Amino acid sequence: MASRSLSQTSAFIAKPKKNHIPVIAVKEGKYEAWLGKQPERIKALVKRSGFSPEGACGLMFHDPESGAVAGVYAGVHDRLKLFDMAAVCEMIGKNF
Repeated sequence: MASRSLSQTSAFIAKPKKNHIPVIAVKEGKYEAWLGKQPERIKALVKRSGFSPEGACGLMFHDPESGAVAGVYAGVHDRLKLFDMAAVCEMIGKNF
């Protein structure tokens, strides 16, 4: 019998829902430009957390009004490596 995760293949084609949380990849080579465009609260969060774009690094951020998780930034190599998203998946799994 297929595992549950493999039997629910519609996760990548389903329409977004209110309870979905975006995972936004931040590439090494684009990190400085990306950071420069972020609001001050995100810049401060990046500095406090030690988030880096070197892969296997994730940063969960919250909506300033509701406090709910608004999304996850995932540091990835310019040329995506096999385990770049593994740490992010683990972090998300521990928080939900």
